[in-house]
Amino acid sequence: METRLSLTPGQNGTKKLLARYGELLVCVRYRYDAARKMRHKTVELIVETAPWAPKRRHLAPAAAPVGGGLENGAGARIAGPRGSSGQPLKSIYT
Repeated sequence: METRLSLTPGQNGTKKLLARYGELLVCVRYRYDAARKMRHKTVELIVETAPWAPKRRHLAPAAAPVGGGLENGAGARIAGPRGSSGQPLKSIYT
């Protein structure tokens, strides 16, 4: 099943449902089932509201990368522009 359209309350295609559910309506989705050749209109509703206070998180300060390497999207290290030490390259002419 594929979701092709998600609408927020008040958009075209949600007006009757907004009149029915009011502020409880979060979104309306149109889902398509190619195998059965059916379109489904689904709604997301708020069913409970309760007070909540987030806990304070103690985060360690961000550490600078050691070694000068960079990471690609898979987490593997790749060589940076300055070599593996993170220090500028020494010139052989000075």
